[in-house]
Amino acid sequence: MRDIGDHTFTSITSYDSYRLDDRQDTDSTDIDFSAFQPISPAGGSANGGYFDIESKTQEFRLTSPEQRLRYVAGLFYSDTNSERYFVRGSNTLDDYNISPTPSPTPANLPTTNSTAYSRYLATARATNYALFGQGNLGLTEKLDFLLGLRVNREEIEYTFHDLGNNVTFGSPRCSTTAPSGTPIETCNHDTSVTGRTGFQYQFTPDVMAFTTYSRGYKGMAYDLTSTLTTRTPVANGPMAGEPLADVIASNQPVPAETVDSYELGIKTSFFDHRLNWNLTAFYMVFEGFQAQSRDQNLNQNLLNSIGEVTSRGVETEFAALFGNFSINAAGAWNEAIMEDFPNAGCFPRQTAAEGCVGNVQDLSGKPLFNAPEWKFNVNAQYEFAFGERLAGFVNMGYRWQSAVVFNLLQDPDSVQEAYGIANLSGGFKAEHWKVTAFVNNLFDESYALTRGRDAHINIPAGGNAVNWKPARDFARYYGLRASVFF
Repeated sequence: MRDIGDHTFTSITSYDSYRLDDRQDTDSTDIDFSAFQPISPAGGSANGGYFDIESKTQEFRLTSPEQRLRYVAGLFYSDTNSERYFVRGSNTLDDYNISPTPSPTPANLPTTNSTAYSRYLATARATNYALFGQGNLGLTEKLDFLLGLRVNREEIEYTFHDLGNNVTFGSPRCSTTAPSGTPIETCNHDTSVTGRTGFQYQFTPDVMAFTTYSRGYKGMAYDLTSTLTTRTPVANGPMAGEPLADVIASNQPVPAETVDSYELGIKTSFFDHRLNWNLTAFYMVFEGFQAQSRDQNLNQNLLNSIGEVTSRGVETEFAALFGNFSINAAGAWNEAIMEDFPNAGCFPRQTAAEGCVGNVQDLSGKPLFNAPEWKFNVNAQYEFAFGERLAGFVNMGYRWQSAVVFNLLQDPDSVQEAYGIANLSGGFKAEHWKVTAFVNNLFDESYALTRGRDAHINIPAGGNAVNWKPARDFARYYGLRASVFF
């Protein structure tokens, strides 16, 4: 950071490296299938591998002094490289005694549900260049005009090495043909203009109202999944006879997603900032919302632009301090609707009576997945003196949310009913240490982070299996924490 006259010049540089190794059981048993069939993967069937992501950014900012026109302008650059190694069907995450059957027939595991074995290495790169600026212009002593703009150029590319079938997309770099000769694009670019404008009015030093409009953008995307290892010929449509993977690659990248957002709100502070309350109403329209939809010709669920999604609601925040007692709370009502989604896939075993016709259902007007309509939380703490150098405290927190459907395709077995979680803690603290006793999920309320039908487990015809992932506090637990400060 450096002063240039009345302005401030800032340089921000970052580097980030992330590594994740994962393995997920997909047969929902602990049976070693190779003990019964030597050709099967040792230990059973699993999916996984690793993610390796590296990101570099550089930003330059010029900030104006406090004046009638206040602004920040700058340049931004980022470069992100990712690598994904993935195996589907082998618990060892490698070859499992046989190689996939030569094209066009994929190799099926002789275990649960004839899972198609695949193994691939995918790389992706995204480079962004942006010019941005944002400012406030004081029209009067109380009224400000807000304006911000950002021009962004994004360049993306990928390679996909199907290690099982020994075919590659995107090599040499930016190649424009699939292994079968089908025209594809493995390097793409796009330029977008986003921004924000509005007004804010300062009724008093402690009460301010605002109204804004903003335009958001989510870039193009590649759907780099094991579907790109499927060499089975497409049966229908204009590209019948072409390998499925090559046809999917020819439809990439998935178009960008945009959002228009409108906000109206008020921010207040009273009693020398001991009580703060904010209230905001919002309405958002997403176009080209990126999510999975059903491709009838390919008979596959693919990442695509599903059309229009809207989100409208109100959110509020409250915080107060009264002597040794403090309380803060937040709540939101949000109605998120998939307005236009006529060609959605069907959830497992969905019937015609439930809306599935020809492996397609119309989800237009249905709620967006993983978006509860109501949420609120409240946290209160009381502190008290305990001798000259010791203080005690008691804390109580509670959060609640309405029912939510985790599955985009509205599977009723993926619904989490409304629930509330209460936490209680208390203890003592001094200048250099703190001891806390706690009970989390005080009322032992069970809930799931995700849940849905298990498509991999072997179940009798007509049966149904549902799995769910519990949160850390899905059941009551208690403990003691000790902290030391230096």
